Amino acid sequence: MFFKNGFRSSLVLVSTLGLLASLVGFAGWISPPALAATTINWKGYTWDVKSGTLGPGPNNFDTNNVFVDGNGFLHLRLNNVGGTWHAAEVTTSVRLGFGTYQWQIEGPISTLDPNVVLGLFNYTEPDIGPDGTNEIDIEYSKFGNPAANPVAWTVYPATTSGTIQSFTWNITGNTVTTNRFTWSSTGVAYKGFDGLVDVASDPPALQTWNYTPANPSINIPQNPIPVHMNLWLFHGTPPGNGQDVEIIIHDFTFVPLGAPTPTPAPPTATPTRTNTPVAPTATPTAGSGGNLILNPEFDNGTANWTLGNWGGAASTWSVVTGAGLSGTNAARVTITNGGTADWHVQLRQALPITAGKTYTISFMGKASVARTMKFAIQQLNDPWTTYWTSPVVNLTTSAQTFGPFTFNSANTDATTLLEFYLGASTATVYLDKIIVTDGSGPTATPTNTSAPPTATPTRTNTPVATATPTATPTRTNTPIPPTATPTRTNTPIPPTATPTVVSNLILNPEFDGGTANWTLGNWGGAASTWSVVTGAGLSGTNAARVLITNGGTADWHVQLRQSLPITAGKTYTITFMGKASAARTMKIAIQQLNDPWTTYWTSPVINLTTSAQTFGPYTFNSANTDATTLLEFYVGASTATVYLDKVIVTAQ
Repeated sequence: MFFKNGFRSSLVLVSTLGLLASLVGFAGWISPPALAATTINWKGYTWDVKSGTLGPGPNNFDTNNVFVDGNGFLHLRLNNVGGTWHAAEVTTSVRLGFGTYQWQIEGPISTLDPNVVLGLFNYTEPDIGPDGTNEIDIEYSKFGNPAANPVAWTVYPATTSGTIQSFTWNITGNTVTTNRFTWSSTGVAYKGFDGLVDVASDPPALQTWNYTPANPSINIPQNPIPVHMNLWLFHGTPPGNGQDVEIIIHDFTFVPLGAPTPTPAPPTATPTRTNTPVAPTATPTAGSGGNLILNPEFDNGTANWTLGNWGGAASTWSVVTGAGLSGTNAARVTITNGGTADWHVQLRQALPITAGKTYTISFMGKASVARTMKFAIQQLNDPWTTYWTSPVVNLTTSAQTFGPFTFNSANTDATTLLEFYLGASTATVYLDKIIVTDGSGPTATPTNTSAPPTATPTRTNTPVATATPTATPTRTNTPIPPTATPTRTNTPIPPTATPTVVSNLILNPEFDGGTANWTLGNWGGAASTWSVVTGAGLSGTNAARVLITNGGTADWHVQLRQSLPITAGKTYTITFMGKASAARTMKIAIQQLNDPWTTYWTSPVINLTTSAQTFGPYTFNSANTDATTLLEFYVGASTATVYLDKVIVTAQ
């Protein structure tokens, strides 16, 4: 890690888990965009790109040395331009707190020149603590000493009275790796893996280190801090081998503490019959119920879909053009190690099922060479029930439409996934136009999307900014205070008067699917966690509980939220059930996820008590169409615990 005053400690160690990649020669040199950006949007976060002659080092940080390629991979470069070495660094514009941090990295990290440093870490801010505190590091470097171990993990204390602890280890020959650490209030647990590892899996590790010190309030950072990634020269000294360096980061994932990280189970018995593909011209159309799949043709990039690797498998995926399937875009899954079973590589999306419904499934696909695959509908959580598995699907190098396949559901389960099993082969797979219908009326699942509703929430907790983001690494986005609020106060409806709804636009509205589809965000120094609990006395069995240790100074500093696209001319009606551990206020809002962070609507002040109440109905007449908006519950500016349930949003 670096210190902002341009100096660094004698030991610098790894902070966050890193999956990074590639020097020139491994992945090849890819041309960056013609005009470098001062901010980039990647993996659901806005990242500030560092520029100027600054620490660590000092180094000459260059915005041209950071870019995202067509596969969605982030490139960091260290290169010699006219005799001057140029470095790279990016920093999240938001602060992240307790949870699991993971990077997938490509590049010859075990053979970096001793003067080269690749850093993946959380780092302090002036209002949190001085340099040398509040830092968690993952670093690949020998820091100028050819005899040193090439990997360093380091945890800096919360206060200057604490102790810096580090752990170094050796790695040889690995060019594609995954690094992960889990940060809690009591310790930091590191793991390093060979290959590309899904954040939900836990294969045998190359190395582990669990740091659980005495007096964790002193020795473990306790406040959310930004994430940094950088590639630079130790003390600004050029590499002894004189070679440029390029690292490719395939993925960065942050899973807040308490969010589910599922472990997949092998699929159950598969029917032995084989399918007959339908000619591409015979693509079935969505039924009257509409398509239950979000982002079915990948026109919104990778949104709503996740890739998992298990059993030693290694694969990556991206959205490509020109695949010759349906429309412009298609999903491409590149497999370097397919494992030993088809389910060891899975492309998947949330698909809740209902007892008594018949689901019809079709999709387009092809492969780089002839191969087989299957797909399944499986429970996300223990006992990982596989409700249905397709027959074997025979992919060829030609585009085909497969299906329709039918599944008669005898169960209702809000936690199920549609999973494409692509393992046991290294042939590249292309998928497109994925259609699932259930023959019912319009579904409550919007067809436009801004966040993946999987158990591993990759959607960003991006705050609302009052100004266009700058390149200054030290800033934090300040959300726009909600726009003018009506002066009336709400009158809670007794729980027995719950409104009748026609079609709820909210996914997992009573939290029977656990934390799926919802995310929690903290800003302005706030600190909170959330979980799904039973016995809260609201609606049904489950409810959301938000525990707030620091509410910040504004209600929007703590937000529980979910994607809610809006359409011009529609009137949205909103109700929910809630209570608190002590009397307090809160609000709800509908706000744009991206710059300029427009707040389209804010509720009046809502007065929670210790008794369960139903609040609403509130109405919002939309004058705009926006696929990136969120429904946000503002529960900051107080430390009273909040319970929420039965969130209902309808549109007419």
